[in-house]
Amino acid sequence: MHLRHRGLFVLPVLTLPFPAAAAPADATRCLTSGSSDPACAGNVTGTVQPFRLHHASRLRLPGSIAQTGVSVAVETGEPADWLATAVYLAEQVTQGGSEYIKVTVFRENSWGDDPPQQYKVLAKVGLTPMDPPEERWVMSVARRMPAELDIEADVLTAGLYDPGEHARVKRPRETPEDTARRLVIQRHQLPKNWQSSPGLGVRGVNLPRERINVVVPSSVNVAQLRSCLQASQTGITRCQ
Repeated sequence: MHLRHRGLFVLPVLTLPFPAAAAPADATRCLTSGSSDPACAGNVTGTVQPFRLHHASRLRLPGSIAQTGVSVAVETGEPADWLATAVYLAEQVTQGGSEYIKVTVFRENSWGDDPPQQYKVLAKVGLTPMDPPEERWVMSVARRMPAELDIEADVLTAGLYDPGEHARVKRPRETPEDTARRLVIQRHQLPKNWQSSPGLGVRGVNLPRERINVVVPSSVNVAQLRSCLQASQTGITRCQ
């Protein structure tokens, strides 16, 4: 069974599943520092962002746990929003009976969700619904949105770790990172001192799920996705 989700869902804000709390001065800091920071005593609130589905799949084999994976792309939002999007999707597909659910939120980009993923991932969650509540979640989130050029440099760098490919284009004493940076500068006519944005990549979230308020826009509809991932047949079910 295949679903086609090629457009962006436009999601006006409507509801709060959890009571609203006073927003911390720096929600991004509070996500990663959690209770260790005295300024982070309250909850963190994020809004599910308009997203495009890369793919979703469910693996159900005899004698093994059922696993679900969902990959989406967003163009907007802040760290709390990216995490809220991942948490929401993970909770929405638990009804399929999976014992492990992984959701990855990417920055919309020209390379999709293909490797390398270091810069383009905005949030990741792993959910084991059958575990005790305090052990169910593993979450990580990026501190900032990468630019398309950051992702391009990362893609080029990964390819240049092939010694033959690097030898073809490098200058003396250049590392793969140096060569990739030079090629991006040349390709886009950037200033010679251009560098990839600092602080990219995800960090672990140190807040429990109950302290993350998820704002769900009224027009979001994942009924088809849930239906596809609830398929009972053994094997792999793909929804894309």
